[in-house]
Amino acid sequence: MRDVYLENVEAHGANFRGVDLTSSYLRNSKFTAAKFEGAILLNVDLSKADLFRVNLDDAMLDGSNLTQAKIRNATANRVSLVLANLEGSDITCTRMKDASLMQASLEGAKLVRINLSNSNLTGANLSEVDLTEAKLHSANLRDVSLVNSFLDGANFQNADLSNADLTEARMLGTFLSGARLNNATLIRAKLRRSQMRRANLSYAKLNGAEMWETFCRFAILHGADLRGVSLDGADFEGADLSESKLQQVNMQRTNLMAANLTKADLRKANLVGADLSDANLKDTKLQRAKLGGAKLLAANLENSCFDRACLNRADLSDANLKGASFIKAEMNRVNLDGATLTNANLSGAILYGSTMLGAYCDEANFSGAKLARAYLSYARLTGANFQDTDLVSSELVHLDWEKTAVKGTMFGGLQRLTKTEKIDLKDRGAVFLDASEYTDSMTTEYEQACQHRAAREDFDERLNNLENTYRRSNDAFERYQIYQSNRDDNGALLDEKAIVAWQTVKTSQRESLRQAREYGDSLDYDRFAQNVDEFAEKLRGIHRIIEQLSEYRKYYEQLWSSANTTPPIESSDNPINSEASQSEIAESIG
Repeated sequence: MRDVYLENVEAHGANFRGVDLTSSYLRNSKFTAAKFEGAILLNVDLSKADLFRVNLDDAMLDGSNLTQAKIRNATANRVSLVLANLEGSDITCTRMKDASLMQASLEGAKLVRINLSNSNLTGANLSEVDLTEAKLHSANLRDVSLVNSFLDGANFQNADLSNADLTEARMLGTFLSGARLNNATLIRAKLRRSQMRRANLSYAKLNGAEMWETFCRFAILHGADLRGVSLDGADFEGADLSESKLQQVNMQRTNLMAANLTKADLRKANLVGADLSDANLKDTKLQRAKLGGAKLLAANLENSCFDRACLNRADLSDANLKGASFIKAEMNRVNLDGATLTNANLSGAILYGSTMLGAYCDEANFSGAKLARAYLSYARLTGANFQDTDLVSSELVHLDWEKTAVKGTMFGGLQRLTKTEKIDLKDRGAVFLDASEYTDSMTTEYEQACQHRAAREDFDERLNNLENTYRRSNDAFERYQIYQSNRDDNGALLDEKAIVAWQTVKTSQRESLRQAREYGDSLDYDRFAQNVDEFAEKLRGIHRIIEQLSEYRKYYEQLWSSANTTPPIESSDNPINSEASQSEIAESIG
């Protein structure tokens, strides 16, 4: 029965078991409840066919055309659809367990509640498909494309999605426990509240993905790219995030207990209220990260970098901080009781009211740090550097100052130092303030801290405004250049003076923005404020040039609209050639 032509045929309940219909034309036919078990349907055209409740168990449809076919509520276990075309088809609620759909095209297909457990879809095109509540347990989906697909509530437990492309896929509440997503692309994917327990996402690309409240306990994300991802309230307990890229991620209230973050990049990450107890953060980058109120009890932070980070009220009790760097970090009221700070660098750090009871601070560097009202009793300070450190009103009971550097260190208040200790410390360059001096000193330090915080917030806001203005003005001229480049040969008559003026101001503008960032990084707010004023003036000059270019464009449009008219380059009517315009440009550049 090969090469059968049965277009628009109605064969309800027909029996085609074991029949060979290779290369047949069955377009638009109706086979409701028909039986095709074991049938050979290679290269068959079943486009727009109605296959409602058909039985396709063990059938072979390799290379067949089933575009826009209706295969709802069908049974197709072990069916072979290799290289088949199912674009736009409706396969809702169909059972296709152990099916073979390698390199099949299902773009735009509706696969709601389909059962594809243990099926092989290697290399298939599933872009923009609807797999809502589908079952793909242990399915092989290597190298598949699921771009812009709907996967809400789908079950991918133990499925293989290695190298899959899930860009902008919607996966709300999707079940991915034990799934393999090595090297998968999930850029801007929506994974909110998904279950990813023990899933493997090594080297996966998750830039800009939404992952808040996801359950990722014991998942593997080694080397994954999570930059700009929102992980608010997610659960990563015991997960492997080693060497992952987590710059600027939002991990507020995230559970990272016992997680492995070795050599991870968490610069500027938001970890406020996160739980990192017993986590391994050895050699981790945390510059400018926010860890206010975070829990790092017994965490391993050896050789990690927290420079300029904010750790106010964080709990680092019993943590391993050997060789860690906290240069100019904000650590007010931090709990460091029992922590190991051997060879740690806390120079310039702010530790007002922090506790370090029984901490191991051998060879630690506290030079220039603010430790007023801190608690250091029973800490070990062998070889520690306290030069120019503020220890006013700190509790310093049972401390051995013999091998410490205390030149310029400020003491004062009820610190329970013995008379012998005071004499020894003074002889070694320490400074003891009387009651009025240390009260004034602490008041001044507090005011400076408040000013510092306010200045930082002001800097962030103003720098953001500058960058937005820079982008807007740059985009405006780029649009003008595109307009000019699309003109005819007369477009070359654009006045060179305007181009030179723009490039000069643009270079100056970029330099101003770079300097603003540098001043902000060095906390030199006076220079930053001055730079803002200069930058604002340059921007006003830029807008004047854009206005001049706009007038210039209108001038040439009028000339071009006149037939057989060649616009003069040096015409006195040219607005950009007027003395007033040139002085405007010179003023904006200067």
